[in-house]
Amino acid sequence: MERQRWYQLYGEAVLEVDLTKLDERIGAAELAIREREIELRCSDIANEELTMIADAKTTLEILRRNELKPADTQKMSRSA
Repeated sequence: MERQRWYQLYGEAVLEVDLTKLDERIGAAELAIREREIELRCSDIANEELTMIADAKTTLEILRRNELKPADTQKMSRSA
């Protein structure tokens, strides 16, 4: 059942269009992912979900890097 929690928060972060909420959504997803990773590392049945978590972490990092740029960088990107 815990998979559903991190996966739901991950989905909310990826689909968030309001940049003022995006950092908070990404942070919530990352925290839930870290907590789930700890649970899974103590389990023998986790390989598939750990792969999904690795993919999600990469996606969140790319999203943070590309969408949450410093304000002056965003202004330059929008005016170009």
